[in-house]
Amino acid sequence: VSATQGKTKLINFFCFNGEFMLVDMPGYGVQSYIAHMADDKEYLVLSSDGMSGSYSTMVLSFDGGDMTITDTSESGIKYIELGTDEYGADYAKIAPYDPYYFMLGTRIDILGTYEGRNWYYIDENGCLESYYDVYSTYMPHTLVASGEFVAYEVVDSECTYEEFTVEVGTEMEIVGSDAETFVDVAINGDIYRIFVEIDDNFEQTIDGVSIYDLFEVVYFA
Repeated sequence: VSATQGKTKLINFFCFNGEFMLVDMPGYGVQSYIAHMADDKEYLVLSSDGMSGSYSTMVLSFDGGDMTITDTSESGIKYIELGTDEYGADYAKIAPYDPYYFMLGTRIDILGTYEGRNWYYIDENGCLESYYDVYSTYMPHTLVASGEFVAYEVVDSECTYEEFTVEVGTEMEIVGSDAETFVDVAINGDIYRIFVEIDDNFEQTIDGVSIYDLFEVVYFA
């Protein structure tokens, strides 16, 4: 049973072994999934949608009559587009029914607003672990440089810190981000990493220069 407080809080009640248990998590529109592990462990995965495109996922363990929150994440279960037909897009969720391979996504607000996705699994301690260090972006998000700055070469998903000068007029597509400090972009088929500093007012700079002085347009939602 779920009850919403206002627009931003969601409280979930569980009846387990005849006893009501409560979990307070942010967001609304909670979805729940049972994840069966190969070692006979069983977890309840809760995923809620938050305000302004944010998400939350929580893993609960029921062991020996006790409920334990084993992990939380700011990512959530995401829809993926399977294809299109004359009736529109066909969507599905890659949910954690398979606890060893499922998708979580999050809103990213570095050099614009877009969605990042990553593949996860639940480890032996009931914790969410990602397969990759960087969230991948699934929708085109193109930027054009209006100023010159330095990016760093990425080879086989690893940053080499080999400098590359991005010149005025260079077009690039955001392909990934850690959602905190950098974005990876594709330029003429090669991948480069742009490190972005973000202050307490969410002003973003690259080597001390505002991103609005380095790109023609940066879209935030």
